[in-house]
Amino acid sequence: MLIAFRVENYLSFGEEQRLSMIAGSVKNHPDQLLEDFGRRAVCMAAVFGANSSGKTNLVRAMGDTQAKIVRGTHLPVGASCRSNDVEKPAGFEYIFSTGSGVYAYGFEIKVSTDTVVSEWLYETTSAERCLYEREGDGIVHHLARDGADEKLDLLAKLLAPGGGDLLLPILARMNDEEGDVFRSARSVMEWFRDRLIVVPAGGVVPARLDDERDDIIRRVLSSYDTGVTDLAYERMESLPKDMPKELLDILEANVRKGVVGLVRGPRDSYRFSYDDGTVAERIVFYHDGRRFEFSEESDGTRRLYDLVPILQKGMGDGLTIVVDEIDRSLHPQLTQRLIRDFLSIAKGCGRQLIATTHDTALMSTALFR
Repeated sequence: MLIAFRVENYLSFGEEQRLSMIAGSVKNHPDQLLEDFGRRAVCMAAVFGANSSGKTNLVRAMGDTQAKIVRGTHLPVGASCRSNDVEKPAGFEYIFSTGSGVYAYGFEIKVSTDTVVSEWLYETTSAERCLYEREGDGIVHHLARDGADEKLDLLAKLLAPGGGDLLLPILARMNDEEGDVFRSARSVMEWFRDRLIVVPAGGVVPARLDDERDDIIRRVLSSYDTGVTDLAYERMESLPKDMPKELLDILEANVRKGVVGLVRGPRDSYRFSYDDGTVAERIVFYHDGRRFEFSEESDGTRRLYDLVPILQKGMGDGLTIVVDEIDRSLHPQLTQRLIRDFLSIAKGCGRQLIATTHDTALMSTALFR
């Protein structure tokens, strides 16, 4: 679970800003509390603000840093806060718990040159313990000698001074290495890769495609008065023509490995699988037996369809899902109902939702702590 996120000198954030999920001392809605290793955090946070107040930039900062950590993606050029010295490093830190403990991981990076200035990983489960600190081209740690010292010294020499590579992904890939620093790095990378989900405005929440998901979609779209009573998958004779070839190539490579994927095209939504070749199926809805294509549904119905995975228990436990503009295309009452349904399952699967919104009707202690 996410405990806190910190960002400074990035996008519109000049001075340090901190999003905290730490539970306060109020007594209402105790069912909205998560607890792990003695830390109490809330399972839902709504970020309110006018246009240009920084809501989307908060989500972008989390998405950009996740991509940097997991895939090695460069932060966007020019993303340093322009009201500050653009040569000043941008700073980020996550505090979170995994199955193995509580960690604080962060880094500072000069965005204009993609230069990592510093990086650190601490375990704070019972007492603060430095797993490693990196400053410039040096790496230090304060653990008892467990065989990691010489390897860290070697990595310090291999990491090019002034380069943009983070140390954490390198340590996590050393699967055969023992020692606290390597085990912790693998656990931390698993959280960033599999437990943190960042969804931009209008984006689709990644879904685990199984019967549970289809059942939830049927139940939600029907009970939310969208008119939808059923959904089906229609096999297409050829791959969709309205999708970029590059994306279709990626899909084909993945489905050969057994990955079933759901992809939104410009007009329709498709399911891809593999059966002696890539199989594409178009998703269609039924209203009391009458067939409707995805593109014929309202923006609100399609938006609900995109967000339904937040209610899917089968996606896994311990997820932190960040959604920008959760109220986009939704009636305020539908947004409230979606959040109430999320809160009803969140504690049972240790799940968190952080959502930005313009909808002040949500700003109520009847709904949140």
